[in-house]
Amino acid sequence: YVVNGLSQQDSAPLTVQRSHDGFALAQQTPQNAMNLFANPGGTGWINANTDAPVKASDFA
Repeated sequence: YVVNGLSQQDSAPLTVQRSHDGFALAQQTPQNAMNLFANPGGTGWINANTDAPVKASDFA
């Protein structure tokens, strides 16, 4: 999934794009986007760029 329009600094409407080819979708995603994947431990998200758990401050 690609979700856009979540930023408080951007007035763009919320959009959600789903794909069955995540690798192709990732290649189309802007480089400054935050890419996340589900934590295999079952809770939270992992930043795909840093392999670190995502914290609320990552979105500030």
